Amino acid sequence: TQALTEHYKTLFDNDLSGLDICVDPGNAAGIIALPNVLKGLGASVQTLYDDPTIKPERDLEPNEHTLGGLSEKVRQAEADFGIATDGDADRVVFVNGEGNVVPGSQPLALLGERYVQRGETGITASIDTSTYVEDVIKNSGGEVKWTPRGAVFTALTCLENNLRWGGQPNGHYMDKDVVAYDSGSLIGTMFAGLVEEKNSSVRELQHALPEQYVENKVFRTTEKDQFMTHVKEEICNNSLCEVISDVDGIKARLKQHGCNAEFTIRPSGTDPVIRVTASSDNEQQTQDLLTTISREMTKIDQAHF
Repeated sequence: TQALTEHYKTLFDNDLSGLDICVDPGNAAGIIALPNVLKGLGASVQTLYDDPTIKPERDLEPNEHTLGGLSEKVRQAEADFGIATDGDADRVVFVNGEGNVVPGSQPLALLGERYVQRGETGITASIDTSTYVEDVIKNSGGEVKWTPRGAVFTALTCLENNLRWGGQPNGHYMDKDVVAYDSGSLIGTMFAGLVEEKNSSVRELQHALPEQYVENKVFRTTEKDQFMTHVKEEICNNSLCEVISDVDGIKARLKQHGCNAEFTIRPSGTDPVIRVTASSDNEQQTQDLLTTISREMTKIDQAHF
């Protein structure tokens, strides 16, 4: 608790007085430090699922399907926002003042922007992170080092490139200057500091970022490596696609004028499937993109397998 408080004071001039925050540690490790740090910095904190001696009352995977209790608590308390951690408190997910779960790429962009503005050369981000994060970081004068999915790759890339901040949209975020691994309590506190410093609601901070609609689909195949070879040759190797990264599958952006759409095609590390994600700032465009990629994936399957 003391180390987190001291680190907070190296980054932010103001304390958290005036913020009302709800914290949901899921009756697990997040109860140990996070609420106490926030209270010590002046925030008004309400907790739920805060007894680590009993069985968790929610699934410890924090996402929009499991955080209904926190969302309701935030709305009822008229709190500024909510923070949830997973079982071992290395992941953190935020809920805005309206009770809606904040997409995981948004804290990565918002905090990453601040780190770059304070002199960092860039951040790391896993390949499943929305590409607008790169736009935000570039506009601040930094760059994004794309990594495969997995917390270990965030840590290794930060260490190898002397980058301080990075993460993944599933809630794994890290600040290397504190610990070279993820900490929900640390990042929860840093996000609260950002909200206080900006003197804005979480929803207002979200509105400053590009709107993003996301669609997913899974293709089953036992020949993942061969399938991905054809994906690179037949889908990505054309003038309409700009390949952003191939560190873990393919992450690409469409080049058409006025189009802000992207897709990721990556093989699962454990299952006989290839996962496709399409996203853009337009819901219909996202659906159309996923339909197009799905059609091309089906052609590959029929032609080669």
